[in-house]
Amino acid sequence: MGAYRKVGSYFYTLIILHFPLMFHKFVLVKLYKKTGGGITLSGGEPLFCPEFSYEILKGSDEIQIDDLIYDSRKVVKGTAFVCLKGFNTDGHKYAADAIEKGASALIVSDEIETDADITIIKVENTRSALAVMSTALFSNPANELTTIAITGTKGKTSTSTLIYGMVKQSGKKACLIGNIGVPVLDTLEDGEPEVAVIEMSSHQLEFTTASPHIAIMTNIYPEHLDHYNGFSGYVAAKLNIIRHQVGCDYFICNAEQDFEQYYNFSKTPVSVIKVSKNGGKADKNLIAAANGNERLKGIHNQQNVCVAATAARCLGVSDEDILTAVENFGGIENRMEPIGEFYGIRFYNDSIATIPHAVECAIEAIGDVDTLIFGGLDRGIDYSGFKRYLRKCRVRNLIGTPDTGIEICKALIEGGCTKNI
Repeated sequence: MGAYRKVGSYFYTLIILHFPLMFHKFVLVKLYKKTGGGITLSGGEPLFCPEFSYEILKGSDEIQIDDLIYDSRKVVKGTAFVCLKGFNTDGHKYAADAIEKGASALIVSDEIETDADITIIKVENTRSALAVMSTALFSNPANELTTIAITGTKGKTSTSTLIYGMVKQSGKKACLIGNIGVPVLDTLEDGEPEVAVIEMSSHQLEFTTASPHIAIMTNIYPEHLDHYNGFSGYVAAKLNIIRHQVGCDYFICNAEQDFEQYYNFSKTPVSVIKVSKNGGKADKNLIAAANGNERLKGIHNQQNVCVAATAARCLGVSDEDILTAVENFGGIENRMEPIGEFYGIRFYNDSIATIPHAVECAIEAIGDVDTLIFGGLDRGIDYSGFKRYLRKCRVRNLIGTPDTGIEICKALIEGGCTKNI
């Protein structure tokens, strides 16, 4: 494969379950080079928007391109190979393989030396180029959609799903896509929604060069520090969600976190709305509905509900529709999910809780947790606060699994913790 990234791990959980890894879908597009008219798609759309610069380094600009792909194993005669730079490898290393398999063109960001009869198109960033070409394939759907994008360390999926439910309840056509597990381009094939609710991870935002009409940051806590080499890099990726907004857009964030220490909001023309989990007068019934929903327990979910309601109101959704959506919310898989009762013991799956703060929120929300099973990959997070919490909380039995769970349990025992470990 030219350049790829495998994503999937578990970390902190009440009950650890294995779940399938998610992979990015291959993007295949039909292209051809139109004489005198620039590179275009088969439907006549320009391959690159006018402001996107590219240079033909080698070869003819009168070629037929049948497919655009970035997996070198799938290259066949007549295709163009996009050399993506990944986290573990570089697609440029596989250019020779693509040429040998009959590729008609290479899209590169670095110089490629070859004697082969092939067209080489150079762009500044091949990942950005792939995004531009993919949107062109679908006739730039964002121009016809109202986009809401949600990011944050925790609460993304719950907030995204709540917003989607609220918008649907109002009668608008909506789709829920992105990091939630639904590829963006798949949904566009199924119809023409009015509103796109998009969950976005830091990895997706790291390469983003556009912003939504409504951008939401649920919260920010240290995570993925192994990838970003520190908290500042992680925050910078997350804040790409707002960097390209314009005057008619909205940025909704957590009022209880000081985002101004990370971003100078005086530089942005957007409307900034800070939302508190305590809500306002208009949210009293909303919070009561959340408290009455078994799958929206906890103060953190009150915050998610208030943020979602704020976004829905920006689209003109009524409080009645918002309230109905909260009452009908069915919960998120792997997030404080009841999985059964055995011998009088209730079990919850919380494997989406990948940072200590999320585990603490779940324990407090469920209320009577007696045993905690936790562990997983060390992501470079400081666990000292979590150790203090485990010493003081009501949980009596602690079961640690590799890697972090065992290390934390060892530290608790060495520190004199008297719980069952």
